[in-house]
Amino acid sequence: MNRFLFLFVFALSLSAKFAFGEVVIECREVGPDVICIGNGSLNVSTLGLFSTAQTAGGLTHPEWGSLQVGSASGSPADYYRLPAGVHIGPIGMGSLAAPSMGSSNHWGISGAVNNLGRDHLTVPTGYISGDPLPQSTSLYANETFQSLGLVPGDYSVEWGSGANLDRLTVRIISVLLGDVNRDGSVDLLDVAPFVDLISNSGYQVEADVNQDGMVNLLDVQPFVDLLTGN
Repeated sequence: MNRFLFLFVFALSLSAKFAFGEVVIECREVGPDVICIGNGSLNVSTLGLFSTAQTAGGLTHPEWGSLQVGSASGSPADYYRLPAGVHIGPIGMGSLAAPSMGSSNHWGISGAVNNLGRDHLTVPTGYISGDPLPQSTSLYANETFQSLGLVPGDYSVEWGSGANLDRLTVRIISVLLGDVNRDGSVDLLDVAPFVDLISNSGYQVEADVNQDGMVNLLDVQPFVDLLTGN
């Protein structure tokens, strides 16, 4: 499948999972690539806008706790400082890397080097606090979590209080092929959702057992092999 088309299909398949009110940026290994997608909304009303500038676009810098999703070519952005002492921390040990391609305006979080200074949020220029952010996606072609230095896990940062409490979570998900119901194991409970995906021409990375970018009859035998331990 063409990578641009696959990027769109993958983003569409995840869009229903995210509720507005907080932000989740989710990264998965999909076939030979790493895909990161973000969705949600941010409350920046209690934060200070300190800069507006054209930026370099999507990126990851795991050692610094930085992950921006969206266009690889960059777009105008506003920068908001998080409160002093509020750090997302490292999300791995890798250095700076840029995606091969991306969709929509970029946004995300940039961590302070060695937790010195302040982390900051990047949002599209003119973003209104509480509005839905663009569903933005970045694809790192021919990369893995290991090559990018990303470590699976959930990494969150919170700011504000009461009605202004907000949170951003970076979720690095290690995919278990065959675990279609995402309960942590491959067993008979995965059969019905696997069959539904094939019957409805859907896509889910756990069901793409042969990792060719599609879920179809070619995945049936490798799925059965996983179930039976062959």
